[in-house]
Amino acid sequence: LESQMQLQNTMIQDIQANYPLAYDVAVIAASYISEQKHYQLSSDEVGYLAVHFSLSLSKKENKINPKKVLIICNARRGDYLMIQHTFLKEFNEMISDLEIINALEIPQYNLDDYDCIFATFLNHPLIPKRALRINFFIDQKDIQRIKNSLQGQSEAGELLKYFKEECFMGMIDAKNQKEVIQLMCEVANKYNEFEEDLFQSCIRREELGSTAYGQLIALPHPDHLISQKTIVITAILDKPIVWSKQKAQLIFLICVEKGNQKDLRVLFECISKFMMDQQSVQDVICRGDYQTFTKNLGKLIG
Repeated sequence: LESQMQLQNTMIQDIQANYPLAYDVAVIAASYISEQKHYQLSSDEVGYLAVHFSLSLSKKENKINPKKVLIICNARRGDYLMIQHTFLKEFNEMISDLEIINALEIPQYNLDDYDCIFATFLNHPLIPKRALRINFFIDQKDIQRIKNSLQGQSEAGELLKYFKEECFMGMIDAKNQKEVIQLMCEVANKYNEFEEDLFQSCIRREELGSTAYGQLIALPHPDHLISQKTIVITAILDKPIVWSKQKAQLIFLICVEKGNQKDLRVLFECISKFMMDQQSVQDVICRGDYQTFTKNLGKLIG
């Protein structure tokens, strides 16, 4: 019986670490079930719900919507076939239309007609800022970046806008979970407006279930969306503290703009990737500075 309980706890921790958004939805669903049916779900049942929510979210994310793509290339027209072949081989199901042009032809095209624009060079005044630079000889890193773009996922620079330096608290001395949340809420209130008391909303969420997701990371957040804009407050504790039944030292207070489900999903996915890299987590905790944090975060999401 003891070994079975250990296995169940391991499974639940794995679900929390790998599918934090799905687990959070499951916790909120369990609270609703408790209110409506007067039945308290066990941690195993919450984990079971999280698996189903994860499958549903995954299907939604992986739904293919073919994109209209423009490639701006500085090679000879006769060499276009190579890059065209690579794109159609690697991303055929993700592309509805593919055009390859040189920079001088740009004025002949309405760039707003294209979902994604790629360029083998960026040092030309006619190339739009949203163009993503790729190599003419596409490598594996390019393939992943192109796939992210075609799937509508943000580039590293786009994601890092949520983790601003003024919202990075660095090393702080706090003795318990509530004190950490209180300090972080005070910073959040300096840079954002909330429809309700942020601290009380975060505490209500903690009462539903732990926001510690393993790897010394906790993601406190309001029990519903009350923020005027999306921001993330980051804090590193000088030593780990008990966060519910786990330990936490690297804390992200996530405040997502009201009605913005996309930001919620993107941020949970981003931090989930970060959690999976123990070396990066330890590097950030040990050094405790903003530059180290953004370097490690950018490395994983770029």
